[in-house]
Amino acid sequence: MNRNRSKKACLVGRQALIIILIIVTCTASFAQNCNKIDSLKNLLKTVNKNKKAKLLNELAKAYLPDHPEKTKKNASLALQLAEKQNNRIEQAFALRHIGVALYYQSKYEEALECYNNSIRIFKKFDNKPEIAKLLNNTGATYYELNNYKDALVYYQKSLKIEEEMKDKGGIASSLNNIGIIYKELYNYEDALKYYKKSLRINEEIRDKKGIAFSLNNIGIVYKKLNNYEAALEYYKKSLKIKEEIKNNNGIASSLNNIGVIYKELNNYEAALVYYQKSLKIHEEIKDKKGVAYSLNNIGDIYNKLGKFSKALLYFDKSLEIAESLNTKDIIIDSYELYSETYSATGNYKKAFEYYKQYIALKDSVFSLETYKQIADMKTKYENEKKDKQIQSLEYENNIKTIKIKHQKKIQIIYIIILIITGAAITIILVLLRKKNKAYKFLVLKNLDVLSKEKELKNNKEELKNKYQNKSSQNTIRKTEKEKILNKMTKLLETDKIYCKFDLTCEKFAKQLSTNRFYLSQIINEKFEKNYSDFINEYRVKEVMLMLSDTLKTKQFSIETIAKEAGFKNISSFNRIFKKYTGITPSVFVNKR
Repeated sequence: MNRNRSKKACLVGRQALIIILIIVTCTASFAQNCNKIDSLKNLLKTVNKNKKAKLLNELAKAYLPDHPEKTKKNASLALQLAEKQNNRIEQAFALRHIGVALYYQSKYEEALECYNNSIRIFKKFDNKPEIAKLLNNTGATYYELNNYKDALVYYQKSLKIEEEMKDKGGIASSLNNIGIIYKELYNYEDALKYYKKSLRINEEIRDKKGIAFSLNNIGIVYKKLNNYEAALEYYKKSLKIKEEIKNNNGIASSLNNIGVIYKELNNYEAALVYYQKSLKIHEEIKDKKGVAYSLNNIGDIYNKLGKFSKALLYFDKSLEIAESLNTKDIIIDSYELYSETYSATGNYKKAFEYYKQYIALKDSVFSLETYKQIADMKTKYENEKKDKQIQSLEYENNIKTIKIKHQKKIQIIYIIILIITGAAITIILVLLRKKNKAYKFLVLKNLDVLSKEKELKNNKEELKNKYQNKSSQNTIRKTEKEKILNKMTKLLETDKIYCKFDLTCEKFAKQLSTNRFYLSQIINEKFEKNYSDFINEYRVKEVMLMLSDTLKTKQFSIETIAKEAGFKNISSFNRIFKKYTGITPSVFVNKR
């Protein structure tokens, strides 16, 4: 009891120390920045008019990234003054600062317009360093709009200029951004390659901010590859540097990422602590998008802990902010989280409604170009229609003829639409038929694999019995590893220990008289899987055996069978079953 109390006291002490460090860091950062801002404000009172636009631009830059509204205000004043004085360079800087402020306020289309205007001015002066920065800004904005193709184009343009200038800092930044695009396209190998190149250059030039961001992004890739230990290591290195350089936005981001790792490791209490710290900083710097992300993450933890009402309150707040910013990726996450929560509470109607919204919005993000083309066609059609109306007023004598021609055109359009609709329906029916055949093929393949595995198991047992005496005389003494493997095989194949829903790696290791680290190592080396995937594969096969039994499927629901095989809930079961078989459980039952 005393040991447990001391451990809890240590944990509370550590958490308190982390909170104090963050508060001290943020306070120091704020004080340092305030001194610079106050100094610039005092200079503005005494400086002559010719230098005022430049000082306003410097003040606008000083407020970034924590106060975009103040940046926008000062940069707008700088722009007005620079236009009166015909100071083109300061106009370009002001436009850039306004664009960055709009970017932080999630007003991406307006930001792009400012960047384009700024680039045009800098091109007249052949100011390559600023052009390269603006191209990077433009790429980042297209990234936020989920337009990865244009984002990559602008990042590569920026990289080309930076390489010509031999600007190592700029090169590192562009390589990092290109890595982000490859990460979004699930090309983790290339993403890691670009991030590590960026990290090497940043370390060479001792750019702490660049190092921190490269480390963070490398951590993200390792997280995507389910290498949580490596991810956590890189995230903590990144956080340490961000705290040194007092980058509040970066600190909040790293805290959030560390929380994600603890969530994946099912350490929900630790995850919640990091998410709440991240939320606090996002609120202090008025980063609405960051606040929305953190609220969703906190809600997800309460969802995992079974506190569904509390989870829904956080999702509501997040969605409200995301909708006000029109941040589609957060809205998509919110819909998915709502669906999972309502499904877990048994409100399948609401769960299905949110799932439909999630799918619809997710699909729309990847077809924005199509919508743009449709909008352009609509505008063209409306303009042509207006032209025809003007012509009909000018040529009253030809109204009858125009009407007849118009009716014929409409008839042709109707016929074309009918033909296209008929063709589309035919294609859909053919695709559905092929899809059903594919599902049936997958079911038969999975059943065949199960049958062959069973036959292999029996053959293995027969061979073991047949040559048991010979083996005992000639074999070398078994290692500890082989003993664990034999015992593990018995527990899994004979005792079906995997049917216990609370079978953690630690509990399984205890049954095998070993520790969880050694057990994880054996599973990884022997089966090339992590513990969760290894156990879930056994559970899925058990479910397939039960679902292939017609009597069982008549007596029990899919959810009951899943729980009997060791799955905690139906949503995680459906996801894991599809991962291993390529089809959903209901399709497996219907097509067997």
